[in-house]
Amino acid sequence: MEWPHASSSTTLVLLAKHPEIQQKLQQELLTMEPDERPRSKYLKCVINESMRLLPVAAIPSYRR
Repeated sequence: MEWPHASSSTTLVLLAKHPEIQQKLQQELLTMEPDERPRSKYLKCVINESMRLLPVAAIPSYRR
């Protein structure tokens, strides 16, 4: 698994475990215009926190 996929997967898993954060993020993104969403400060915070809690380097990759 490539690291962008791993980081997005860990973010989604953590959001599933914390529905209150998921709901807050969803509400923020729904109030924004689609072209503004990539600049969401809360989205960046969520991604950064997920990478802090479960760094991609900690996920073993077994390539042969």
